[in-house]
Amino acid sequence: MRVARYASYGTPQLAENVLAALGDGTGVLLANHGAVTLGDTLAAAYERAVYLEYVCDVALRVLGTGRSPKLLDDAELTAVTGRLARYGQPRR
Repeated sequence: MRVARYASYGTPQLAENVLAALGDGTGVLLANHGAVTLGDTLAAAYERAVYLEYVCDVALRVLGTGRSPKLLDDAELTAVTGRLARYGQPRR
């Protein structure tokens, strides 16, 4: 997850920093502020925000053990994403 550089709230600079960090992504953390997620619908953006909060919680729990989270490379991320889409669904 990308992180937008800090700027004071409500400023054009914060908006520019968010856009720069967002790129073609669907979410960005805002240094010292929170997060922004995007979606084709409000429901999709909300779902991404909930998932982002979950992932951040998991990362904090891992960091609490004194270890660093294992970051997935692009190939692993693609494989996991594909399996996650079918998680809990019966095989056909």
